[in-house]
Amino acid sequence: MTASWKRRQEGYLTLVLCALVTLPLSGCSGKQIDKDASAYPFITSLSHTPFAAIYALEVEGQGHSNEQVYYDGVGRERLDIQVPVFGNGAHIIDFNSQTHDVVIESQKAFQHFNDLKEVHIPLLDDSQAAIFKATSLGTKKIGSEDCRGWSFTNRYGNPEEVWISKEHHMPVSYEYVDIDGHKRTEHLLSYQGNSPSPMLFRVPPDYKPMNDKK
Repeated sequence: MTASWKRRQEGYLTLVLCALVTLPLSGCSGKQIDKDASAYPFITSLSHTPFAAIYALEVEGQGHSNEQVYYDGVGRERLDIQVPVFGNGAHIIDFNSQTHDVVIESQKAFQHFNDLKEVHIPLLDDSQAAIFKATSLGTKKIGSEDCRGWSFTNRYGNPEEVWISKEHHMPVSYEYVDIDGHKRTEHLLSYQGNSPSPMLFRVPPDYKPMNDKK
């Protein structure tokens, strides 16, 4: 591999990594948002129960896919993804340190983000509902889950509707329009209350960084 080809390949990988942040972790945006993510009390709102879950995702104009999500119960979440050209990858988010890594397994590479400004954070409870001036949709049963729902204007200035499991304190169904104007819908397909391996929430030590975003 020539040096110039390697530089082109790494440059393309960086673009792909940046584009990946538009995929939801429960949804993300690759563009700057108006409000700082640290302004929202999402850390205390997160579930204290570890789990593994699969969601059905539909993005307007981009089709359907399934997403595997892991949560460790103490503020770290992982979303496994398929990356065009490069194959398997993952978003790893640490809500406590407010950092975000996008990992590309085939390249043994990752891109690091020092904030959560590009991460869509779902509304989870009354404290967040008050911040977003959300309208309660009451309660309903979705599958086997008893849920509470809200509608509101999200951080991107677009409409969002979310239904949260009362028992598991996590999204069961939601839809919103992202910052790029695409309608996204997600529905919970399966849930397991198991503790995922801590290794899932760490970037492997032999992976190389791709131009850290400060």
